[in-house]
Amino acid sequence: MNLSPWECVGGKSKPKKDGRVVDLPRPKEDGHRAVRGIFAAWLRVGSEGRTPIWASWLVSLHRPLPIDAPIKWVEMHAHRIGPRTEWQLLVTVDDGSGMTKHENKKEGVIEWRPTNARSWDLTLAVNLGWRNLPDTNGAIRVAYAIGSDRYEEEIRVPPSYVSGVAHVASLESIRKKEFNEAAKALDDWFGEMEWPAVLVEAAKWRDRWLAPKKLARFIGEWRKNRFDGDARVFTVAEAWLKHDRHLWFWESDERAKLLRMRKDIYRCVAARWAVKYGRILVTDMDLRDFAELPAPEDAAATSGKVQRVTQRLGAPSELREAIKNACSTRDTTMVEKSGTYTPICNACGSLTKFDARAVIVHTCFECKTAWDQDENHCKNLLASDKVMRKRAEALAPTEKGEGEVKVEKKSGRWQKRRSQKTSQVDEKPVVSG
Repeated sequence: MNLSPWECVGGKSKPKKDGRVVDLPRPKEDGHRAVRGIFAAWLRVGSEGRTPIWASWLVSLHRPLPIDAPIKWVEMHAHRIGPRTEWQLLVTVDDGSGMTKHENKKEGVIEWRPTNARSWDLTLAVNLGWRNLPDTNGAIRVAYAIGSDRYEEEIRVPPSYVSGVAHVASLESIRKKEFNEAAKALDDWFGEMEWPAVLVEAAKWRDRWLAPKKLARFIGEWRKNRFDGDARVFTVAEAWLKHDRHLWFWESDERAKLLRMRKDIYRCVAARWAVKYGRILVTDMDLRDFAELPAPEDAAATSGKVQRVTQRLGAPSELREAIKNACSTRDTTMVEKSGTYTPICNACGSLTKFDARAVIVHTCFECKTAWDQDENHCKNLLASDKVMRKRAEALAPTEKGEGEVKVEKKSGRWQKRRSQKTSQVDEKPVVSG
């Protein structure tokens, strides 16, 4: 059993007679980072009778473990990156932080509160999505944030990431093209030479090969069963295999580097928000609904391929998870609110209907105020949170133990005028910006 790329010690050699696990390095008492180096991690993977079987990995800890924090889980993960396997040690500790879910179905609000949540000092509203913006050299907007302190920020996936993904796709295309040429050449060779029966059986279904690994597996079998007169064609096959593995390494490493870059950008943004704000509002939406393909009879005029590609490039769900993780370690409350806030004008409160996919900046039909869709969404999200908090304060228990609710009555004339504004719908909106 191949348990690790470095060392796997069975029970017969008895490396640990008492069954103890080698302690992982801990930081110094003064809290400074420990000296980085190579350490051994031992995990028990089985038993032979009462004798434990240990698997040992050489690991490098990129940060020390918290002082006096009990270890809950230790896991070793194997990630397949192209033709190689990358191992990662994950140590889960209990440092007293964590997120507790509080759901209010009546208000449509889900709050994720840390164990030691801070008070509501500053609030940040975040609108997650994906949008191709003009004149940005290929950058993709994945979030727009507005704080209660009038702070505004737009989060974009940089153009270097988009161009890097296109480069990875070009490498994959080159691999497919060269594989098709090599498979055609192999088919021609089978018509020109007399092949052993074992190789004929191995290449019986070569017309159905769709992946380079099929041809690579055949070349490996060919290497074991060489025959007279195959020197020239075998050299060509070996050259293709060497170049294909080079492209495979290149493609997989570039893809892994780009994914790590995007994750690092999202983690840094989420950490900065969680430090500054004590409450972060995010729209509660299931992003899987946007990834599902519609039925052929329900399909729109376009296939939506560009939108699905943009969604995968932006990956807003990864940013949402980064926000949740950052809030859990920095005593910040994350609130997921359900509802639609984009078609409501933040200036006059009127409800408008327009093509949200084609128009980024919309002009309100009532007050003629031009606003960005995502900016308007965040402002409405902040306003709804203020209303909800005021309602919660009004319903808070008083000294008598009863909640006080103050309802301000409006005249019928005001209600009629307000209903006309909020029910405004224009079938032919004016496209702006």
